[in-house]
This record gives sequence, structure tokens and C-alpha cells, in this order.
Amino acid sequence: MMKRGSPDNDDDKATTRSGTHKRRRQLQPLPVRGSPDPPPRSNAIDRVSAWLDCLPESPRSLASSDAVDKPQDKTVFDPPSSLSSNPNKPRSQNYRAQVLRRLEIRVDADADDEARQRLLPPIQDGGLNEERIGEVARELYESARELLERAAVNDEWTAPLSRTIQSLMRDNPDQLCCLPDREWQPALKPVTYIHRIAPSPPSLPQKRSSTTLAADSPHPEPVSSRNNNNNLGYPTPDQTQSPVQSQPATNPPPPLAPPRTPFLHLEPAPARLQPKTPCPDLSIGLSDSDTAWTTDEQSWTRPGLGGRDVKDILVDLQHAAGHEDRMTLITDPCAASPSGLRFPFLIVEATPGANASIADAENNAAVAAACALRILAELSSPERAAAVKKSSSEPSPPTAEQAEASNVNMRCFSLTTDGPMHVLWVHTPAGNGSHMVWLGAYRVTHHASALDLVRKLARILHWGAGDLRDWVRHQCVQYIDRILSG
Repeated sequence: MMKRGSPDNDDDKATTRSGTHKRRRQLQPLPVRGSPDPPPRSNAIDRVSAWLDCLPESPRSLASSDAVDKPQDKTVFDPPSSLSSNPNKPRSQNYRAQVLRRLEIRVDADADDEARQRLLPPIQDGGLNEERIGEVARELYESARELLERAAVNDEWTAPLSRTIQSLMRDNPDQLCCLPDREWQPALKPVTYIHRIAPSPPSLPQKRSSTTLAADSPHPEPVSSRNNNNNLGYPTPDQTQSPVQSQPATNPPPPLAPPRTPFLHLEPAPARLQPKTPCPDLSIGLSDSDTAWTTDEQSWTRPGLGGRDVKDILVDLQHAAGHEDRMTLITDPCAASPSGLRFPFLIVEATPGANASIADAENNAAVAAACALRILAELSSPERAAAVKKSSSEPSPPTAEQAEASNVNMRCFSLTTDGPMHVLWVHTPAGNGSHMVWLGAYRVTHHASALDLVRKLARILHWGAGDLRDWVRHQCVQYIDRILSG
């Protein structure tokens, strides 16, 4: 039998349902004035879509004509190149002004036509093989035309030039050496110094009196210890001083420190202002083979010191680099030595990269030539002779012919390339640095210009395998004699 609820319970349930309905109506959000009402009984995505459709159009829509015709201004930046992407790497002109100028390396130094002709090696009768020069020039011209037609990059232009030099070196077999892409020793580079103003070191503090130290001490002397001093018979302050004098005296101010005078000194510049380590595309110098050192050795050696001995001594002096207690002489410029090349006198530098210019190649050639001149200067420098202990018999001063030969042979050459354009330079010592003098510009895609360049290169190679080689040999013997006589 089912029980029916009482009327009171039914009234309570109705009242509860009515109260719940009222609270729900009060919790509903009030509509915002001006905003569209979302459609009822829809999910969240439909409500948002319907609300967006009810929005009024913007006075400046993205699809309006004025927005298309008048786009917003934006700054367009050029893509960073390999030379400008590194902020610590100066550009070619800044490198020349900030680094080479401090080293006193002057690129494109001025010289008249007569001086340029004197700087070129002289032409000796029968010294050049004109037939070979013509053949080599024809090969260089044809290779250049082929590279020009297929738009070759800068690196590809070095290959025909290397073949040209190798062909010209056949007139002097076993005397010259040509190496591609060899990094040179950093020890050959000149060091850039900068001026620094710094204050002088502080002077030593003066000694202070014991009374001042006692007054300034954080732990003063106890009274008992001070009273013990009366046992020595000294009068007390109350017995010797008036009431005015017995007042505690203030400590005098400490003396002012003397002003520090600034001084100027030189120190090595940071790495970004140091010259780059040379790594020429082609390095041409004297051959270090046994055949090269034993050829005509009777004309330049002495008894007990043959050509092979000179070679071994140069190797030992090269390996002594880095030892302060041993005498050193660097004649092989390559970092990975022995390389088979000594005393470089011709350098080829191509434009390094697509974003570089021929000015970068000129800067690299200037530093490499400064290193090559340093090798020759170390071999014949009078400071080197003074460093060795002199013997009892003073050597006779050099004759005028020997001095003139030294000045003529203290030079080297470089060839900078940018595609078919080739520029020939000569480097000579000047003060503490060197001068880089322009000798001529050549475009190897024209036969006459290619022939002129090949003839100049033949003169330089013939001079290197002849006069320069003989001068270097005699300088090596004199250098070794100074060591042995010390």
C-alpha cells in the first residue's frame, strides 16, 4: 500500500523549485548594450561565428582599396654579406686604415714610370724564351675565354694562372716551387700596437707614528697598561699640562696622496686589429730540394760547408722557432713545414668570395709580402749580425756593388686577381713597413694583354731563379759563418 505525501511536503518541494528557478534567472549574464545577442541553443563555435557576422564593418577594411593602394611603409634591409655580417671584422677600407696604416704598410704607393721600370727585373740577353712565352700566353688566353663564356667563379680563374706559372718554371728546372693554398706561419706577421694612457703606479704609503696608530686603532690600549708607564718615572698629563692642554686633541687629517701622473705606453692591439694570417692562393719561391741546393755549389759554398749542409742548417734553425734559448731563422713560410718552398718572392691572391672585392685581395697580398720581406731581412739584417758574438777580426764593410745588390734583391711581387682582371704589384721595404707599388693591370681575355702579363711573369721567375737565388745562397753562407765564428 503506497503512502501519499503530506500536503506540507508537497508545498515545500514546490517552494524549492520556484526558488531555484529564480536564482537561475538571476545568474544569467545581462546583455551588453550595443552587442548582438548570440543565437540560442547553439554550441560555442556557432555562437562566436554568429557574433562576428553581426559586427559592423570597419571603416578601413583590409580588403578596401585604400589599404591595397597604400601599404604600410617597411624598411627593407640588404642581406648580410660574409664580410659585413661579422661586426668585429672590418671592411677592406677600414682594415687598410686601422690595421695596415699602423703597420706602415702602404697599398698603392705613388711612383713615377721610371721608378716602376727600375723595380721590374732587368731583361737579360737570351734570358727569356720568347717561343715558350707565346705558347703559354695563347693557352692562358684560350682558357680565359672558355671561363668567360660559362661564367666561372673567382676560384676557377686561379687554375689557368697556376698552369701558366708551372709552364714558365720549366725554363729553370728544379730551382723554383709553386704551392697552392698554403697557410703561412703566424710568427711571420707584423704585430699591431696601440697607444694606451694609464696612470702611474701608486707610491708606497708613508709610515705612520705610533701615537697615530694607537689613536686610530679599533682596540685602544687598556687603562691599566697606560698606568703602568708611570712606574718609569714619567710625569702624568695631570702634572705637566694645564687644563686647556689636557683636553683630548683631535687627530690631524691624513696627508693627501700625491697626484698620479699618467704615462703613455704601447701594447698589442686586440685581435680584430691584428693582420690576418696569410694564406695565398699561390706561393712561389725557391725550391728546397737537394738538387736545388747542390746545383753549382762550388760557386757559392766553401770547403766544409756544402749545399746540402746549408739546407740541413736552415731546417734546424726553422725547427728552433719558439725556443728563446736557441737561435731561430724562419725561411719556410708555410705552417706545415717542411713544405719544399723557401724564400717566397711571388704571391697570387684572388678575390676571397663572391661578396668581397679586389681590395680585399690587395690587403691580403700586402700582409703576405710584408712577411716575405721579413724573411729576407732576417737573413741579411745587420741586427742579426750584432746579435751574434763578433770574432776578433772585424768583417770588412760591404762594397758598393754588394749594397746595390742587397737593395735590388730586397723586394717581392704579388698578383691580385678578380675574374679575368689581373693586377701586378711590387713590394719594397720602406722604414718600418713596406710600400706596395702598382706595375700594371691586365685582362687575360684579350690576347695582347695576356701576352704582356706572361712576359712580366717570365721576367720575375727568371730573376727569382737567377739573381735572387744567388744572393740568397751567399747570404746563407755569411749568416752561418757569423754563427760559427761567434
